[in-house]
Amino acid sequence: MAERRPQPLVFDPALSLGWEGSPIDGLSCLLRCVEAVLRARGLTRLEVARALALPVDLAGRRRQPGRFRSGWLAWRNAVDGRTHWDEFRRLVRSGQPVLLMPDRYYWPGDEFEGRRHFLDHMVLAVGLNDTRLVVLDTDAPPADDYRRPLAVTPELMRGACRFATIHFASPRDTAETLRETLLAPGADWLSADMPAVSGFAESWRKQGLTGPLARGLHVVALGEIQPNLYLTSVAVAEEFPDVTAAAGRAAAGARHLGRLLLAAHRYAGDRPDDRSVYEPAIDSFLRLRTALDEYTDVVHHRLGRYRTQRPGDPEALWKRVARTSRWCFAEDVAAPTSDTNAGGLPMISLSPPLALTRSQELLARAARVDATMAYSGYVLPRDQMVPGEYPMYGERAQGSYIWDVDGNRYLDLFLAGGTIILGHVDPVVSEAVVREIRDGFAITLRKKVQVELAELLTDVVPYAERVFLLKSGSDATSAAVRLSRAHTGRERVIRWGYNGWHDWCANRPNGVPESARQSVSTFDFNDLDSLRLEFDRYPGEVACLLMMPFEEVPPALGFLEGAADLARENGALFVLDEMRSGFRVALGGAQERYGVRADLVTFSKAMANGYPISALVGREEVMRTVVNVHIGSTFHINGAEMAAAVATIGRLRDTSVLKDVETLGTMLQRGLAEQIAAGAVEAHVLGVPQMPFMRFHHADERLRQLAQDAFYTETIRRGILLHPNHHWYISGTTTADDIAALLDATAAGFMAAEAAVSRG
Repeated sequence: MAERRPQPLVFDPALSLGWEGSPIDGLSCLLRCVEAVLRARGLTRLEVARALALPVDLAGRRRQPGRFRSGWLAWRNAVDGRTHWDEFRRLVRSGQPVLLMPDRYYWPGDEFEGRRHFLDHMVLAVGLNDTRLVVLDTDAPPADDYRRPLAVTPELMRGACRFATIHFASPRDTAETLRETLLAPGADWLSADMPAVSGFAESWRKQGLTGPLARGLHVVALGEIQPNLYLTSVAVAEEFPDVTAAAGRAAAGARHLGRLLLAAHRYAGDRPDDRSVYEPAIDSFLRLRTALDEYTDVVHHRLGRYRTQRPGDPEALWKRVARTSRWCFAEDVAAPTSDTNAGGLPMISLSPPLALTRSQELLARAARVDATMAYSGYVLPRDQMVPGEYPMYGERAQGSYIWDVDGNRYLDLFLAGGTIILGHVDPVVSEAVVREIRDGFAITLRKKVQVELAELLTDVVPYAERVFLLKSGSDATSAAVRLSRAHTGRERVIRWGYNGWHDWCANRPNGVPESARQSVSTFDFNDLDSLRLEFDRYPGEVACLLMMPFEEVPPALGFLEGAADLARENGALFVLDEMRSGFRVALGGAQERYGVRADLVTFSKAMANGYPISALVGREEVMRTVVNVHIGSTFHINGAEMAAAVATIGRLRDTSVLKDVETLGTMLQRGLAEQIAAGAVEAHVLGVPQMPFMRFHHADERLRQLAQDAFYTETIRRGILLHPNHHWYISGTTTADDIAALLDATAAGFMAAEAAVSRG
């Protein structure tokens, strides 16, 4: 029996993708079938975008002249494509490279006066013969005599890939590119949108031409063949006048068709299915098709005389395409892997797991002697990582990176809980600390560096007149509460945020006497009425209002000032807990950033670039009470940490680190917001640029957790260390390249999250 030959795949691209009048670009319609198969295979739209060897802008911003962008990645699944997976695999495995393209391109003219535009009525007309493929985008309704299916053959796939590969790798003028791609042996095809001449470039809006019609007219007028091949229409006109003349005739027909379509569109209004209003446009289209056929014949004949070498390095180009193809179609990569994490939740990931053998060995040893590991099973709590995915033990750190004991390198956005601001192992800070250690940093007596640090703090912190140095953040906030109670003669504290682990503010009740909690109450952030209610509930009893200036959400305009006023109106002290914000949002902290004045302020974390020290600063009138209370520790006077703080604050004062951190944080937040807007997973970017964060949302908590775990599994596997439930931090050694790499990883993370949610 003769072997049965595979039949060509026949698609009507719009219908096979489940679209009824949807934007399809002329060039990418051929590859839309491949996208459909990948989507049917289970890949998300961002997973497919990951396979593009293209710059992809996920934001949907307006196109800038001379720059390529992809627009929203609004792909839909195609059930019809599911049965064709094996055929596409056969094409690729037989040596046909595949490059995928983004779904749609927004061009000037996609919107017209805020009205529904022609994309609502667009159809795709495809004609095919043995030597040439002509793709025509119009805004006319379907007509059986020109709407044809597209036969997807190996020859067409090869031609499309050749064209995409060359014009992405080495953009050049129209004539050169057409000679080398569309007319090369074995890839003799042409994809042509409606062309135009230069004089029509700016009149499309007045003519009412939108969407693919305007896009086609810009091919020559703006000197560009979509999606990102930059061309010079003047050079084409000079070298090939007959091509330009044919293009002009086609453009004239397109112009007339556009007027008819615009009139029909306005008349149809909300009745897009009323075909009768489009009858005049159909006749115009048929005449235009003749002009386009003439144009493509001229181009084919004229440019077919030229044979030159392919631009760029053919071997490098081939490797690039082959690499993309392997990524798309490899069994272990094309579809996201599904597994179960150490917490028992199904996991989705596009990347292989990290080798964490030594971390696991150390964890097992620690479980025999360390109480935390023995009873929790993890170095980090469950809410700070994904079980089985995050490294447990680190080996070293430098700049923005850390290395675990297994040799894996990570871009660090934990930054030791936000204590690192200059970067790991800053040489200036390290030198100051080493010098202090060599001289003896615990010598019974106080050292000169303590005076230098106190002077520096009163110099850079607004309204700071006196300083008290301690060891940890909890030390400082508890000292502020004790000092406030002693100064006012009152006991009650109103607080907000995470203020430490001591009894008065512990966030877990176990082991905490009820009496310690009875004199403390909280309120709702950014809600002055909620705060006022607490003061009204305990008139004359409140010693202080102690709060973080913000956590995930920045303070509303006037909120901090209003909170300070309420405290003072009720005879209480206003205390800012600036463990996270201090020496990060501004040199003078939140007081400088938001223009608020506090009676007392506490600092730690970034104050000494990772070394353990904290400070309580405030008005002299309040701070003098310190002689009447007991606040002390054997280690409060150690000089090494003070030297680190002096060096750190000095560097922050004398360099642009804080400005640079804010700039990079803004870049990160914008990139995340763009990725979220382009995807199907619900999430929100939070925090201030210096401490960005993101939270996932879903009505089903299980699916929300699946999305979050999938996202952070993917990012950690790609070497990005992020906290799933806490601010992220940026240091002075973080670079724009680091942020770009981070956004690459988060894009993959969103792919994995979307796949996890879709699979449930």
